[in-house]
Amino acid sequence: MKFRYYLRPITLNHAIKTSFHGGFPRKYKTKDLINFERDFEIQSMQYKNEIKEFRSKFNQNKNVVHLKINYYVRSICNNQGQFKLRSGDLDNWNKYTIDSLSKIFGFNDALVKRLECEKFNHYEDIIEIEIIAI
Repeated sequence: MKFRYYLRPITLNHAIKTSFHGGFPRKYKTKDLINFERDFEIQSMQYKNEIKEFRSKFNQNKNVVHLKINYYVRSICNNQGQFKLRSGDLDNWNKYTIDSLSKIFGFNDALVKRLECEKFNHYEDIIEIEIIAI
């Protein structure tokens, strides 16, 4: 099953912040992460039949998940076509993409056995996901 989300991936630096009120550290979700999760859920509604089918066939005691994620992201390359050093880390992007995906599709993200991911410079932000239950 393939899915396409028109979202910019979010990194840890933009997702979680720490405050020190009262001398104790407290981590909290940023508005960026809250918006990412909300938008991911809203865009998933167009795939409600596919999600329902996946959930009906997937058994957490028998199956594992293979994911292929392509990130098409604006402005991550310089004029020579080389990745900018601050273009975003794939491992950070995967964290919140997989968390959102597992929540919507109803599987524990610990069941992701294989993960293939790649990033591309593109004129618009798109997260393209292929999910396979094995």
